[in-house]
Amino acid sequence: MKKYLLKEYGSWAVAATAFVAGLQGSAFSAGKIALAVICCFLIINSKEAFSKWVKFRDIKGGVLFSLQLVAGALIFLYITGKDITGFLPFATVPVCYLLFFKLKGEHFIVTEVLGFMVLSLTVLVSFYISTEKTGYIIYLIVALYFAAGVFKVRMQLRKDAMYRVVSFLYLLFVVVVYKLINVSLVLSVPLIDNLVFLLKPYRIKLKQTGWIELVKSVLFVILLFSFYNVS
Repeated sequence: MKKYLLKEYGSWAVAATAFVAGLQGSAFSAGKIALAVICCFLIINSKEAFSKWVKFRDIKGGVLFSLQLVAGALIFLYITGKDITGFLPFATVPVCYLLFFKLKGEHFIVTEVLGFMVLSLTVLVSFYISTEKTGYIIYLIVALYFAAGVFKVRMQLRKDAMYRVVSFLYLLFVVVVYKLINVSLVLSVPLIDNLVFLLKPYRIKLKQTGWIELVKSVLFVILLFSFYNVS
């Protein structure tokens, strides 16, 4: 069973940070948090079993993937009750991720962006248990922020001018969307590092990049708590 545990620590860090970012209200309890954490763990961890099922035709992986996904979905249904209908549009995110994973591969850029969008879904769970609201806006804020990391890593690994252009356009897109949904642009401050790296790439190991992204994410969460208005 150990081989079906997801060992992508960066992914867990993103999911955990997004979860903390969603605790914007005071309606949550220890019991609700425990259920929410189990729900998020099962759904995210199912990716490892899905990967082995797709890549190696591992039947056991396919079964474990299905069981984890169904169990996570049932827990989420229990948490949200009749409000579940408000979350149904978000189901398209993991569905698209799984399709791109199978058809284009794990490291296709669209698959990676969708992967970060899936990890960001944890903010919906924590936001609901703490505010009893759906959280469309906060999901958009969080998902757009974390997806920016894909382009920075691509620039670092590929050293292709195309990724610098795409990264710049994406950062511009984030700022425009934040402005359109009427949230403070202060929330985009951690992404200044992405802009600096884009204009003048600095030499750094990938492991160190992970630590930098973690520090930026903590800053992002602090800014979110300070400048995001739940109402």
